[in-house]
Amino acid sequence: MGADSAAGPKRTGHRRRRSPGATIRQVAKAAGVSTATVSRVFSGAGGVRSTTRERVLNAARDARYRPNPAARSLARGSTGLLGIVVPDLTHPGEAHFVQAAMRRAQTEGFSLAVADWVHSPAEVRPLVAEMAQRTDGLLLCAPALLDRECAVLAETAAVVLARRRVRPLPTVLANERVRVLRAIEHLRELGHDRVAWVAPSNDSEVERERDTALSRPGGGPSVVALEAGGASFADGHGLTNALLRSGATAAIAFEGELAPGLLSGLRDGGIDVPGRISLVGGDDRGDRRSGLTTVVSPLDEMGAAAVDLLLMTTRGETTAPALRTVRFDPRLEIRRSTGPPP
Repeated sequence: MGADSAAGPKRTGHRRRRSPGATIRQVAKAAGVSTATVSRVFSGAGGVRSTTRERVLNAARDARYRPNPAARSLARGSTGLLGIVVPDLTHPGEAHFVQAAMRRAQTEGFSLAVADWVHSPAEVRPLVAEMAQRTDGLLLCAPALLDRECAVLAETAAVVLARRRVRPLPTVLANERVRVLRAIEHLRELGHDRVAWVAPSNDSEVERERDTALSRPGGGPSVVALEAGGASFADGHGLTNALLRSGATAAIAFEGELAPGLLSGLRDGGIDVPGRISLVGGDDRGDRRSGLTTVVSPLDEMGAAAVDLLLMTTRGETTAPALRTVRFDPRLEIRRSTGPPP
C-alpha cells in the first residue's frame, strides 16, 4: 500500500505549508530597536519610552508577531496572568470594574483570572492563597480578609487593594469625603435643611472619612444619624418608618443595598419620592432604571488604574508613598429621586 501511494502523482495546490510567524529579530529590525527592547515591551518591564513602545507595537502588529507565552514566562519568571477577586460579580458595579480591569490587562499583554466569594466569604482565604500562587499579581476588591492577612499576603505576592485601605499596601480608592460633600451640596442647593444619614455602624476607614466630611463646620443642612443593622435591601426597607419619624426631608444611604431598600419601602408605603422625601445613594450600582440619584465612582478609570498599579507593584515600582494610593473623585448623577423639600 505504501509503494502504490508513493508511485502515485503528487498533489499540489491542496495544502499550503503554514508560513512561520515573524520573529522577535524581524520586529526589532522593523522598529529600529534591539531585541532586548522588544522583549521589555512585551514583558511589561519599565524603562521603555512611550514613543519607542508604540513603535515596537506597531511593527509587531504589521508583522503579525505574537510572543510565545511559555517562552516569555520562562524568560521573566511570570505566568502572564493577573488575578482579581471581587465580592459579587452579579453586582453591576463589580462587573463594570472587572470589565475595565480586563480590558486594561489585555492591552498590556496579560490575561485576567476572575473569582468572587459571594456565596461563601469563609472560602476567600484559600481562594486568595491559590490565586496568588498561580498569578503574577492579585487585585483584591473590598477583600473579606483581616488587615494583617492582607499584609502577610503582600510579603510573598504582588497585591493591590481596591475600595479598602490597608497601609502601606498599594490601593485604588474613591474619595469618600468628596462623595459625601457632593451629596450634601446637592441637597442643600435643593433647599433641604434636615438630612438623614443612613449607615450601618462600623469603624472602617471609609466610614471615618465620611464622618469627617459630615462633621465639617459650615452652612449646610443639619444631619441626623439613622443606624442600620446591616447594608442589605431588607435593612433599608425596614428603616422607612424611622426615616419618616426623624423629620428629615432627605436621606443619604451609601452602603450596599440600603438606598434601593429605602426607596422600595417608601414607595410601598405610598410616600412620594421626591415629593415628600428625597433620596441619594452611592454604591456604584450603575442601575439607572430605579431613578435613584447617586454619587458614583468612575469605574472605568479605577479598573484601568488598578491594573496599572498592580503591574507597577510586580516590577517593584511602588516603593514611594506617593505611588501607593490612587484616589478618584466620585461624580453626582442626578435622577428622579431628589427634588425640593415639601
